[in-house]
Amino acid sequence: MGRFDILRESCDQLAGLDLTPAERDRLINQGHRELCLRARWTRAEIELGPTAEGQTGYPLGDVRDLIDVEVAGKTYVESDRASVREAQNGSGGAAPLQLRADGVFYIGFSADRKRELRIWPAGGDGGSLSIVAVVPPAELDDNNQEPEVPAEFDEAIIDYVESIGRGRLDDDEDARANYSTLFEAAVGRLRVLGTGQGDTGVGQIGVYGVHFD
Repeated sequence: MGRFDILRESCDQLAGLDLTPAERDRLINQGHRELCLRARWTRAEIELGPTAEGQTGYPLGDVRDLIDVEVAGKTYVESDRASVREAQNGSGGAAPLQLRADGVFYIGFSADRKRELRIWPAGGDGGSLSIVAVVPPAELDDNNQEPEVPAEFDEAIIDYVESIGRGRLDDDEDARANYSTLFEAAVGRLRVLGTGQGDTGVGQIGVYGVHFD
């Protein structure tokens, strides 16, 4: 029996929730996703390039946090919109930004309100643009039975299901809060575990069925 089926069986035994199979599977996947993203556990190297001369914005797609950004092999550091604007305009913020790294980035929005990576200085034509980003885990189903998190965190996924399920019951607020607290603690432990294995994430991370060393 795969881990997803074990999670299903465990959730079916939760007293008083009476989840349908569809609700159960949705909540398990929701808990798995929240655990991975909030602990910054599932990460991937993604190519956004090639860059274009003068272009500073590039669509991000379905990623959460940015860990590393490299433009033409040069490391860019995270900043904020106001500081980047100062640097672009040559005002007071330019010198500190230039001293810290080869360039800076922040997450902004395109004209149609989609998230995009903003970089400064812009790359030249045909240059590389790569990021290491926190990405959602693959959805669990009959064909994908293995959560991305270590097996010791399967209980946290069940805690998440309990917290949401108990939240729907008028007289179960204390139980909901308790399971929510347990889940939050697991997020913290998983984040520490990932950080302890290197600045760029855990030793090997599965994303959409592909593993990155």
